[in-house]
Amino acid sequence: MDILKKPTQLEKIIWPVFKLGIRTPEFYEGVCYLTNEHVNQDNETTISTYIIDDKNINKSSLGLRRLQIEKDKLYPLNTVIYTLQDLIKIAKPKVWFIDNNGHAFQYKKTTRAKLQIYEINQVLPVSGIGCVLEIKGFSERFKSLTVPTATEKYAGILSYNGKNLLYGLYSTKTEPTWRLV
Repeated sequence: MDILKKPTQLEKIIWPVFKLGIRTPEFYEGVCYLTNEHVNQDNETTISTYIIDDKNINKSSLGLRRLQIEKDKLYPLNTVIYTLQDLIKIAKPKVWFIDNNGHAFQYKKTTRAKLQIYEINQVLPVSGIGCVLEIKGFSERFKSLTVPTATEKYAGILSYNGKNLLYGLYSTKTEPTWRLV
């Protein structure tokens, strides 16, 4: 079975990650899928099966395998997550995700981490998406997928497991708080 038994085995996750929802995905002979049951006006029940991934297709990633599946049979993946910070923000106890290798998992928040707001010193442009932020008080720089707006002069830094993670951009400086991660 391709479900990670220990939900927070972060080292096994291959990014990007896609949000599936609260229903547990099912697996059969290398195919990951979800079914929908629909009762029409005549009280007749129909079951529709939507494929999330098919590991029988000889491609290296979830996206490449999904390109080979008929569009009307695909389960829609509407939310993509590129960073651990975003996974921490989005994850709820019952929500399922699937990574780029096709491993389904739930991310359970088990630890508290301190969130502090710091002033952004400089926004450095990069080619492609986002920017790099220099934050007052830090020698390291932080990659952001979004460029701060004119009012977002602060960055929230989450101190977790000996690492500093960019958690968000803010318009005002607030007191330090705690977040479950």
